[in-house]
Amino acid sequence: MSEEINVVDDSLETEVTETSENEEVNQQSDDLETSVSEMSTEDQADLQEAVQEAIEEGATEEEVQDMIKTFTLKVNGKEVVKKIDLNDEESIKRELQMAHAGRGAMQRAKELEKAYEEALEELKSDPFSVLKQLGTDVDELTKGYLQKQIEEMKKSPEELAQEKYERELAEAREQERKYKEELDRIRYEQVMAEENAKLEDEISGALDAYEQLPDNPMVRQKIAETMMWAMENGYDDVSAKDVLPTVEKELIKQQEQFFSSMPTQFIEKFLGKSNIEKMRENRLAKAKAAPKKPKVTETSDKPLKEKEERKKVRAKDFFKNLGS
Repeated sequence: MSEEINVVDDSLETEVTETSENEEVNQQSDDLETSVSEMSTEDQADLQEAVQEAIEEGATEEEVQDMIKTFTLKVNGKEVVKKIDLNDEESIKRELQMAHAGRGAMQRAKELEKAYEEALEELKSDPFSVLKQLGTDVDELTKGYLQKQIEEMKKSPEELAQEKYERELAEAREQERKYKEELDRIRYEQVMAEENAKLEDEISGALDAYEQLPDNPMVRQKIAETMMWAMENGYDDVSAKDVLPTVEKELIKQQEQFFSSMPTQFIEKFLGKSNIEKMRENRLAKAKAAPKKPKVTETSDKPLKEKEERKKVRAKDFFKNLGS
């Protein structure tokens, strides 16, 4: 009978040992799966690229499936399906390192929380000891507290009521002040939003009628800054239309200073082929649209002189010359 009991005990110990080992393996597996669930978008893109390369190199469907392992994970109470290339050791190593670092941070946070709870309990159970450790003069603190209590006990009910009323009044005034500040802030933001919308509309209208400047954020910012400068210097009634010529000159000057110190190759790269082509087409269009100058035919004075000379020959002389 005792032998049978021993056999049963050995069997139970074996099952417990196997269960413990299985739990440890499952825990390691869960840790690995959790680390896989934290893969970044870049790593997932690398996985797709690796699979694509394998297919291009002639890998069969079974070989591709062997490369990829699908994990069904439970993260924050939700099931997540993740795929990973088990042949990518660097990616797996990197994710495992991040997982271990995360567990280390969680462990440190738990230790800090535990230390805080222990300190709080010690403060509740023996506050004077904790205060002494913090360098507080407990005797002076106690004397001050008792003195304050004695002074409170000496006061009449009317005085206590008056002090309570004053405290409540001060708190009510403080709440009212905060309320007014918050209300003023909200109103100010509303006014600024309305003014900004009006300014944007004004700038849009001015740029629509001014073909020399493009409508882009940089130009709009420059217009707003110029208007603000004008207002700060006494030009309260300035408009977006008024500052457009000034903005154009300043932007051109800035660009000229910028490009004047740059090599030609940099300028070409900076402008881009499409912009350079637009400039060329614009020059051609202007050349075609320019009015043509009338052709000037050069004339010689010689035929006129001969004609005049012929006019001067008399008929008598003409026939005389003809007969000779």
